[in-house]
Parts: sequence; structure tokens; C-alpha cells
Amino acid sequence: MTETDVAAKEADTAKFSLVRIYLKDASLEAPDSPAGLLGDDQWNPKISLDYRVQLAKLSEDTHDVVLTVTASAADEKKTIFLIEIQQGGVFEISNVKKQNRLNRLLNVRCPNILFPYASETIDSLVVKAGFPPLMLAPLNFRGHYEQIAASRSKGEQPPDEELN
Repeated sequence: MTETDVAAKEADTAKFSLVRIYLKDASLEAPDSPAGLLGDDQWNPKISLDYRVQLAKLSEDTHDVVLTVTASAADEKKTIFLIEIQQGGVFEISNVKKQNRLNRLLNVRCPNILFPYASETIDSLVVKAGFPPLMLAPLNFRGHYEQIAASRSKGEQPPDEELN
């Protein structure tokens, strides 16, 4: 049986379902408000975006995935705002025979499902703080996962990564 045949057979029996999406934590800091809102009409801050994925096994087939996204805006003088949210999801994944396939589901597919919720929460907080909307572009979880997996296969340890 070829690897393609095994993958096809596993695809027939593997189960993936979303049980629940939840907001675990949200934090907004706007240290210069309201003065930062009353400045000139030029809105051109430097936007920074970081993320991390944390995994926890709740039971044999149930996994908790938490996507932490930190967004900040700063101009050359000061921080305008800093937002950090933890968007969580509980997923049931069963009958996945290969660990690397399970890792890919947990580190790529699950964060891809959670990111639109995280993005909307960040945008909502930014607008509620009185700033213009912040529409975040989609993140490439697959590329990031593959980059970390490749460096691990070479025996390198990427700093501060949560890849399981």
C-alpha cells in the first residue's frame, strides 16, 4: 500500500470538528488617550503584529488551541495602542494515525479557523478605543509551521516556538 493509499484511507476515517470557540483573554492599552486621539489628522502609525499558538490535550480526542495575537501601533514618539487577545477553540480530532498530520491540523488548520475571530475582536477593540479600524491580513500559519518543522528536522531549536 502506497503512502497515498494510506492517506486516502485515513482521510475516510479521520474526524475533525469544532466544538467551541471562545475568547479567553483580551487586553487593550491606549496610554496616550485621549490626547492621542486629538492629534493631527495624519494617521500613519507603524503597526506590529505577533502571534503564538498554544496547545493542550483535554482528552484522547479533544484539544484546546489558543491563538494569542498581539497588535500594536506606534509613531516615532510613543505607543498609540497595544492589544493582546487570546482566542481559543476546542476541537475534536480522532482517527488521525500519524502524529505529523495531527500536528499540522493543530498548528495550521485550527489557528486558521480561529484567526478571523481574533481579527474581528482586535478590530472591534481598536474602534471602541476611538481609533480607525484595523483590518488584519490573513496570516500564513502553514508557512510558519513548515519553516519551524524544517529547522527542527535540521536539529535547530527555533526560539520561543510552541510547535508540538
